[in-house]
Amino acid sequence: STLSDKQKSAWWRERRALDKRMGTFLSQLQQDWLGCWKCLLLGSTGESYTQHLISEKMKSVVQLVQTLAQLKLSKQDEAVLRVVFEAVPSMSAGDLTACINELLSNAPLESASHRQAIVAKIVELITTEFNNDIAGAWQKDIAATTATPSLPQLQQQRNPVILIISSGGTSGILHELPWECIPILYDQPVCRMPSLAYLLAAHIVADNEQKAHTRGPVDLKRRTGFLLNPTNDLAKTQSFFAPYFEKQGWKGITGRMPSLDEFKGLLESNDLFIYCGHNAGEQYMSSRKLQELP
Repeated sequence: STLSDKQKSAWWRERRALDKRMGTFLSQLQQDWLGCWKCLLLGSTGESYTQHLISEKMKSVVQLVQTLAQLKLSKQDEAVLRVVFEAVPSMSAGDLTACINELLSNAPLESASHRQAIVAKIVELITTEFNNDIAGAWQKDIAATTATPSLPQLQQQRNPVILIISSGGTSGILHELPWECIPILYDQPVCRMPSLAYLLAAHIVADNEQKAHTRGPVDLKRRTGFLLNPTNDLAKTQSFFAPYFEKQGWKGITGRMPSLDEFKGLLESNDLFIYCGHNAGEQYMSSRKLQELP
């Protein structure tokens, strides 16, 4: 039965309240469990050009840090410092300060005020070095494929991260938490995998399928199909997506239910299929028939 306007309003109020509670929980999860080290979950910045420049820049950064702090950094600490350096656009000054403070916990500095001054100088150094040199290189790396972004938008261009979280033993609870949704990963390409073995198996299957792909490389521009509002009762959804799909030149079905052959054709002839309707589309093709597709 159709919901009344009052029922719809009540549903959306509850939905927004739940969203707000979840947002609060995720922020607390990030801050209380990860703190400043949330940066360790970020993907690396840019491609070969940016990474080469970062490697060169890190030599001088490490040297300056060791000189200021009168401390020889271990290889592990150098690797962590590099992660912190690459995370500059996504970190507050307070988080950067906390990270450097912990990295220099064993530095033989004279007093707390001396330590505070040295840490502040290092934070200023790595922030300036990143903003002046690395950000421009990062933009250059991606300029060939997308419009040149501003510094805050660079977060969306990080390399993907795969989270593998143990589900056994005392760490079982970690597996149940939505780590991929914490605020620092909002714009970061990220996915969850149940285990390293599963990830490797998925990679092998994908590699074999790509080699057996007879139509050549994946072409989302010309081989994308869609089924939009097949029950013809999602007017707002149709009005929102239809103009965009048309602009892209994609072929599909709008406002009516497809036959089995039509639905099968949309799946078989496209590299990407977009479904905008109720449920998951299983009413148009059973899971058994779906598994029989090549």
